[in-house]
Parts: sequence; C-alpha cells; structure tokens
Amino acid sequence: MGVQEAWCTSMILAIDLAVRCSGWALFDGDLVEYGMLKLPSLPKDATNRQKAERDWQFWEKAEGIIPTQSWLNLDTVIIEFPHRWMRAAGRTSTATLDSMTGVKHIFMLVVIAMSEAEIEMVDPRDWKKPLNIKSKDDAIAKVKELYDLETTHDEADAICVGVWWKGK
Repeated sequence: MGVQEAWCTSMILAIDLAVRCSGWALFDGDLVEYGMLKLPSLPKDATNRQKAERDWQFWEKAEGIIPTQSWLNLDTVIIEFPHRWMRAAGRTSTATLDSMTGVKHIFMLVVIAMSEAEIEMVDPRDWKKPLNIKSKDDAIAKVKELYDLETTHDEADAICVGVWWKGK
C-alpha cells in the first residue's frame, strides 16, 4: 500500500471544541459519522461540587459517543482549539475559561483512554481559510454541498476540520 493509499484510509476524529456544545466527526477515508456533545448549563454561582457533577455528566456523554470498536483504531485526533482562548485568558471570566479547559480535557481524556491516536491541536484559521469558511452558515453550506447533510454549526465545523485535514 502506497503512502497516498495509507493516508486515505487513516482513521481520524475531528473535534470542534466549544464552551457549551462540541461537534465531532469520524472519518475512515471519508465521513463515517458525526454528532455533538452539549455541556450542561450551570448557574453563575455554581459550587465546585456542581461543576464536578456537570463535568461527570459530560464525561459520561463523551464516553457514549464512542459507538464502535473502530474508534480504538484511530490514527489521529484533530482538535480545534482557538489560540485566542488562551490570549483572551486575561479578559475572559474564570467560569468561561473553566468550561473551555474542562471540555478540552474531558474530550482528550476520553479519546486518549480509548485509543493511541496522535493528538493534533489546530486553530480555526488553519482550516477555515483553505475551505473559504467565513461564517457558521458557510460551514453548514460546505457540508451540505459535500455530503448533502443537515447539521448544526458545531457538527459542520467538526466535519470541515476533518475534510481540511484529509486534504492537506
């Protein structure tokens, strides 16, 4: 099997991280399945216990998206993680940063626990410009064009991250 053939059949998981809802898309040569995970809301004055319970609920949901044994064979996990989240740390509320960091770590822990995949962090600018994505609607339209699917913007972003990764 040549390098190109091996690349085309590599299994990748693309994840669009967000504070409240994260999209994911699984590719095995082409798009296999996709979905999203929604982080339960918390009151602004949430206690550490409430935060821990929310994170545990999310962990259980994240484990539930691993639908087949094929995820154990992941080669690469591409996680969109905007560098601006880190640059904005001084101007962003602690609760928002806590949610962003929690989502990233929970997703990464689930993926790492389930496979020995290589983890790649990408900034949205890396994939949006080559695919000419300027808005959430553009990502949804791109997925509609490529796969004739109706998706949320979180799912569309994850699918587009995977499409970009496959084509780079």
